[in-house]
Amino acid sequence: NDVNKRSKVITDPAKIKELKQLILQEHLAIQNPLNRSIVGNSVLFSIYFSLDSSGLNTEECNYYWDPSYEPIATWLKANGYWDTLVTQPKDITSIIIAKESTDSNTHYQELSYRFSQQLTNSKLVTVNRPQVIAELLDHSQQEVNFQNTNYILKLKFKDKSIAYRVLSSSEINPEIYKVLPE
Repeated sequence: NDVNKRSKVITDPAKIKELKQLILQEHLAIQNPLNRSIVGNSVLFSIYFSLDSSGLNTEECNYYWDPSYEPIATWLKANGYWDTLVTQPKDITSIIIAKESTDSNTHYQELSYRFSQQLTNSKLVTVNRPQVIAELLDHSQQEVNFQNTNYILKLKFKDKSIAYRVLSSSEINPEIYKVLPE
């Protein structure tokens, strides 16, 4: 998810079991054996396992949901989690796009820092149209250390929070191309 507060804690054992089964089915159905970040409007599931009966000693496992796998989308919607976890155009007031320089020294920095470095070197474009925002959400990625970044997106939410994504040239379609900075 794009904003940390857009998270849900699931404690119902039956729902946890259902979700775990769907994640396992997706893992077998989708070609993502290394569990890499997914391009598109995906969700990062952070799953915490108790290592002892106290519940204080936990281990975290992250899983990137592929939005093309419909059973998890259906489950999220049926259980009322979809609107909280999946960023939608209605959640965003604007997206600011900056072309990233070719300086490879910044590729391992936080996206907010990388975006700020482009403010003096790049022409910025602000997108407000919901259709284009939807395209950008569907073609961008939340991964911080994404190597083939051509653009950094700053998402401004209606609740005043901010998130960052990256956009690779391989994900640019004609609709997105029309609004990109030079």
